[in-house]
Amino acid sequence: MRKTELNHFEGLGQNPLKPLTPYRHNPWKKYCEATPGCSLGLGELARRQGNWARARSHLEVAFEGFQAMDYKYGLAATLERLAHLALDEAQFVQAAWLFAAADHLRMSYGMALLSIEQTAHDQAVAAIQELLPEAEYHAAMAGVGEATVQEIVAWVGQVSIDGWAG
Repeated sequence: MRKTELNHFEGLGQNPLKPLTPYRHNPWKKYCEATPGCSLGLGELARRQGNWARARSHLEVAFEGFQAMDYKYGLAATLERLAHLALDEAQFVQAAWLFAAADHLRMSYGMALLSIEQTAHDQAVAAIQELLPEAEYHAAMAGVGEATVQEIVAWVGQVSIDGWAG
């Protein structure tokens, strides 16, 4: 930046070279929280850091936002992230159901899982198959096949920060 440009910013009471402020004071926070894609990313980041309550909170915001936008790919991606979260929390039946629901939603709208996500998806589903008794696994999967997209959305809407609903 040239000196005259720096003087312009300083005259406005801003310093363009000042480091970014912490997230809680970041002016982009409101935008980020209002954008489902950003909430989806923040949810995945929190999940990978082991902060499951925060991850669930962000993923719920993402799901509600994608639902309001009627953005099917975003809904499926959020279901997939919620499934990984349920697996992390050892909620294997819910994880199986959520993975199946994400697959069902993608198939209902002719969408495919991104190839970059396919390996993690396959590994997670294989882990669930090993950890769950076969009858429970198949019961969770069968329940999704009969569910409508609206029923899937309604069930996910019952998820609370404290744990999984029915």
